[in-house]
Order: sequence, then C-alpha cells, then structure tokens
Amino acid sequence: MLASKSTMKSKAFFLCTFCLIGSSIVSCLHETCDPAPPHFEIKGITSSNRRFTNSVRGPSVTFEDNLPVNWSSFLTRFEFEVNYIAKARTGLNGTLMALSCLGPGEAGDKIGVDTVIVRTTNDYNKDYLKGAVINDIILANDWIFHTDDFDQFIPLADYIMNNSEGVLWHTFELKLTEPPARDTEFSFELTYKLNNGDEFTHTTRSVNLTE
Repeated sequence: MLASKSTMKSKAFFLCTFCLIGSSIVSCLHETCDPAPPHFEIKGITSSNRRFTNSVRGPSVTFEDNLPVNWSSFLTRFEFEVNYIAKARTGLNGTLMALSCLGPGEAGDKIGVDTVIVRTTNDYNKDYLKGAVINDIILANDWIFHTDDFDQFIPLADYIMNNSEGVLWHTFELKLTEPPARDTEFSFELTYKLNNGDEFTHTTRSVNLTE
C-alpha cells in the first residue's frame, strides 16, 4: 500500500509538471501566431512558360525554351513580385521566429487592377501581326491546381473585373484560344496597370509553338 501511494504521488507530480510545461509551450506557440500583414503590394511581375500535362501529379510543367510545344497545351504563369510589412522576433535559441501562422498577403492587394494589355511580339496569324493587341484570344486563370482547372479559364475582361477592387492572388495564368498560322516563335508583352496608376510591363520568354 505504501508503495502504491508513493507511485500515485510520483504520477501526480509528473502530471502537474507536464501540465505546467505544456501550458508554457502552448503559450509560447500562441505568441508566434500574431496576425500577419493581410495585404501585399505589387512591385513587379515575372513569368514562366509552361505546358499542360493533364497529370494529377502536376497539371503543368516548365520546359526548355528550345523545345516545341503545341499551342493548345501552352500557358504562361505570371507571379507578382510583392512587398510585405512582416514582423519577426528572435527566439530563445537566437533564431528568427516568424510571428505568423498564416502566410502574409492572404487578403490580396488593396489597389486593384485597371487594365491588362497583351501584345504579340511576333506575327501570330493573319489577324494578329507583330505588335497587335491579342486580348480577344487570351483566357485567364489564377492557378491550375487540378487537371480540370485547365478548362476553367475565363476571358481576360472577366479576370480584370473580378480583380478590379483588389487583386486576389499572387499569381495568374494566361493561355491562347486560337492557333498560330504556322509553327512559329512566339512571345508577348504584358502591360498590367493598377487603379492607382502604377504600371508594370513584362515580356515573356520566346517559345516555339506548333499547330
């Protein structure tokens, strides 16, 4: 009986100690979850040419510039260069601890987009020669996470309307709706203008499109 009481006391002491330490850990972890800056500021645009694979492991992949790709599986992914005002502090071990559980910029950009203009830098077909605006044959999407998303692209005008009061995503993707006149080298110039007058221009890398 004495041994049993001693064991019970030891267990009680262990549980109390565990609870005290555990509550301290939870408290410390909670402190690392301060609200992140909800918005991002667009500072520039980058892009990558991609090919739709129709694979659940990765609906699209990048490819070498010199490799031909069928126009119907071609898309370009744009990513904003953004600026955050993020907090951080030094942890007990001297490492930097982020004070956020969620990534910054979850609420998007506060400015919104006014205009997006896409111009071909090469003769594309008889209707769209070098320098022509090709908005009418461009569809947009935020990001194709699944194979079905490749069929969910919307007209560029709808993308502008959906993001007119604030750009919602760090990325967007564009694809073509008409084939080139022949196998051709293709790239385009994107002009992305915000409601505050800020304007960003970016020219994509050339790609060899096939019919």
